[in-house]
Formats: sequence, structure tokens, C-alpha cells
Amino acid sequence: MRRLMHTLARLAAACLAPSPLGRSTPQTWTAPR
Repeated sequence: MRRLMHTLARLAAACLAPSPLGRSTPQTWTAPR
């Protein structure tokens, strides 16, 4: 349960304010736009 909420929070954060570091890092599980 907690893991799911954490994943959703990370997704929301990535959608709201994607960090340049996260986008430039290929290891990020979030697909770059």
C-alpha cells in the first residue's frame, strides 16, 4: 500500500515539476517527455 502511494507521489511530482536531473538521467523509471 505504502509503495503504491509513494509511486503515485513520484509520478505526480514528475508531472508537476520534472527536475532536469531526472530527465537527463536514463536510469529514471519516468519516461522523458
